[in-house]
Amino acid sequence: MGTLGLESRDERLELPADALREALLNAIAHRDYRSTANVQVYIYHDRLEIITPGGLPAGMKEEDLGLRSMPRNPLLFSLFYRMNLVEQIGSSIKRIRELCVDYGVADPRFEVSANWVAVVFPRAIEGRKQPESRPESMKIKVLTLLADAPMSKSELSAKLGKKRFPDSLTGLSGCSWRIRSSNI
Repeated sequence: MGTLGLESRDERLELPADALREALLNAIAHRDYRSTANVQVYIYHDRLEIITPGGLPAGMKEEDLGLRSMPRNPLLFSLFYRMNLVEQIGSSIKRIRELCVDYGVADPRFEVSANWVAVVFPRAIEGRKQPESRPESMKIKVLTLLADAPMSKSELSAKLGKKRFPDSLTGLSGCSWRIRSSNI
């Protein structure tokens, strides 16, 4: 608990960081370095895409993804392995999918063309609530408002854009600024 009786909360990223890291390392290790294109990361409202220049290596088909591996850059993979950035050859796609399942997010899609490979992480948008404000930042907003003049809880709620005054901030009435009672 904080000094004003506020609880801290744990932050949870929208997508699993380990899956994103694995996909990015995979893009770097498997890209076609003869291409002048770069590995690209795009963040859209409904998805995150990591695009790798170069299609699949010769002899590999789209249905082989996650089942077989043909490293395009074995020296780079070896370096990543010695740095403990990757576990074993051919495990990335399976690992990315497992990390997403464990995290409780949608399974990523893998899209392939002759010139690129993309991993697409869907982002939940339907019915998604905006993250709640952190209690510390809400406390600062309330204290800033109360510094100007005393206010009722309903007035504070309106200024904060909330339907009701957050219970976690009731302890602020013990501060040098008082929340006055409303006669409504």
